[in-house]
Amino acid sequence: MEENLNMLYAKPELIILLDSSSDLSQLKIFKKNSLIITFDYESHKLLSQKNISHEISDSYINNSDLTTIHQISYKFSKWYDESSVSNLLKYEDINLGKLFYVEFHYFLVPFLKKFVEFIKINKQHPNTKFIASPLLFNIAKEITPTVYKIDPNEKVNSSFLYDTVKFHLTDNITFNISKKSYLQLKKISELIISFFLNQKKIKNQNKSILLIEFDPIRYEKLFKSASNYLINFILYNRRRPAIWNRKSYSIIKNSNCILATYGCINNKKITDHIKKIKDSLKNKLKHIWKQEDFFKTFFSIDNVSFWNAIKPFFVELCEKRMLEAIQEIIIIQELLKKIKISSILVWSENGFNEQIAIKIAKRSNIKVILMQHGMYWETDENYEQNKFAGILPEESDKMIVWGKQTKQYITRCGFHEKTEELGSPSYEIIFDRKKMNLNYKTDSILLATSSPTKSEVFDLTIQTMQNYENVIKKICQVISKTNKKLIIKLHPFQEEIDVSNIIKQIDPTISVIKSGNILSLIEKCEIFITIDFSTTMLEAQILNKPIISVFVKDRNLNQDPPVFSSNSCIVTNLENFESSINKVLFDNEYKQKIIKNAAKFVNEYISNQDNAVEKILAFLEKYN
Repeated sequence: MEENLNMLYAKPELIILLDSSSDLSQLKIFKKNSLIITFDYESHKLLSQKNISHEISDSYINNSDLTTIHQISYKFSKWYDESSVSNLLKYEDINLGKLFYVEFHYFLVPFLKKFVEFIKINKQHPNTKFIASPLLFNIAKEITPTVYKIDPNEKVNSSFLYDTVKFHLTDNITFNISKKSYLQLKKISELIISFFLNQKKIKNQNKSILLIEFDPIRYEKLFKSASNYLINFILYNRRRPAIWNRKSYSIIKNSNCILATYGCINNKKITDHIKKIKDSLKNKLKHIWKQEDFFKTFFSIDNVSFWNAIKPFFVELCEKRMLEAIQEIIIIQELLKKIKISSILVWSENGFNEQIAIKIAKRSNIKVILMQHGMYWETDENYEQNKFAGILPEESDKMIVWGKQTKQYITRCGFHEKTEELGSPSYEIIFDRKKMNLNYKTDSILLATSSPTKSEVFDLTIQTMQNYENVIKKICQVISKTNKKLIIKLHPFQEEIDVSNIIKQIDPTISVIKSGNILSLIEKCEIFITIDFSTTMLEAQILNKPIISVFVKDRNLNQDPPVFSSNSCIVTNLENFESSINKVLFDNEYKQKIIKNAAKFVNEYISNQDNAVEKILAFLEKYN
């Protein structure tokens, strides 16, 4: 039967190209001598459920192609550096195109994968007619004239990563709201909160330090202890709320921190100025989009341009974010006129607002300090990825790192003079809680999920997506055989795949928690399971929890980060998971060996475990 199907598909009269940009629920069966090819997991899964024979686009490319897509995605995402357009993109010496390169890359990667796949498909099936979903039609028409839309009236709805904001009503109830609505709510809430806070006056004898997009709860001890030093903390959160619950309100109110909000800076003069500059930029952008020759040449693979296919999305994203940037630039300029800032503190160099603040600070001779905020994949071959992620101090004057291992890695990356090994201000609280010897009942097993993402081309393969679902199912099935309670904590990323339905089908008693702090869950678990690599592994190691890392993703990397190479956790896969967890559950000597290795790793990875906050605040007080 399979051989007959292969003969039928060898020279199909028609090839149907499907992805989730089309309404797949209304799919009708085409004539039998047509071949259906799906280009993403959603379309593949739906057709599989309906028992519709099809091929997957992954079968037309190999690992070498995926590596190439991975590499060129970085090149294309840095289009703003090209001499033909870079000068046209500048406002106040800030390249507006660079500010959202991460978001553009997130959109670009799945697009590039589909584009390369169709080039290969077209080569294998020359002189064939294609019928395609809207997005695939836009791609295919750049390569062949014999392509038609499934539905001529159907259009691709543009959707970008930061067009929506995930709002957490409770730990288990979340929903997305538009960015515009979110900012309106944030503006109103800030006006109300500022009224109740009774903001303190800035002490002129103190150094004023601007914190960009910091979480008061995560850095609670840093905020509360700052009043013991000659420091004014100015919290400037534009993307995330500074206060969103009772605890964050209490932290800000009981510290010497001052909130810098749009409301305290904005006035009619500034509003009119912002509008005038935005109108000027709109006219400027019209000239940029006339650089057709540049864009067609730059956005091409093997001399095949995809500019026309990507242009409507690209233009929309650029105009949205560049106009937003004008407002953000003017706001922070006004803030720095109002408050004399000695330094700014960021936890990433690639964030939209962080990039703006860094550029303006550097121009004003204000020092920039980058603070390590996670456990990174610290290997030489992951240098480009870490650079892209903004976790290396390329622009910053100093970087506060947690311990000697990260300091050694940052030094190998060429930033020896910039590192300050001071410890982790957010983890000092965990070390404090560990000393309290809280007697929790630890009969649960905690799984922290981390689903494949669109920013990694290797994550977009059907195999990776299936592996992820299969691993989740396997973990649920295995734990259900024991007498242990399984708790699953979803990753907070706004596009994290919600696996709740899959889990409930296996065992409806399994708890799925969609938001909230994971620390209390780690404290109460017996074993901590994570998917691939996560900073939460370090939190579990501090609390003496044995860790099992189940690998799903294949990034084709040869070097392991220190947390794996140190044998401080168990690294396993789908096939070996059951034997791995049984060994931890029933072999206490083995379990204690893992915990002992983890304790050694933690001591090497985190310095000043008892006094990191004190060290950091003393450094900030003296640093000029």
